[in-house]
Amino acid sequence: MTEIFYEVAAVRRSGYSLYSTMAAGLIGMTRYLASDMVSIRVNLTPPGLNLMEMWKNREQVGKAMTNTALLGKIRYAEGVAEAYIYLMKDLNATRSCLESDGRSLVR
Repeated sequence: MTEIFYEVAAVRRSGYSLYSTMAAGLIGMTRYLASDMVSIRVNLTPPGLNLMEMWKNREQVGKAMTNTALLGKIRYAEGVAEAYIYLMKDLNATRSCLESDGRSLVR
């Protein structure tokens, strides 16, 4: 499961009530599905906003990401893929929310 706007469930921001409700719902659903469906592993990997080819104004978006991310780095899909791989390899990982988002909404 992936939720791009996962951070808004944890960080209070004006104008994000629908997104935060959706994100909180996915977190809850992940945890309860893992408890109800014990024969399979259920995890959530919210990637946050990543710089992708689809952005028309890639340079501007990249600068904005760098300025707002706590680590000051641009996030790419490859980093999120590593988080997915980690959860797939760890056979004991279930009911987990592994974030790979650079904390772009914290600043």
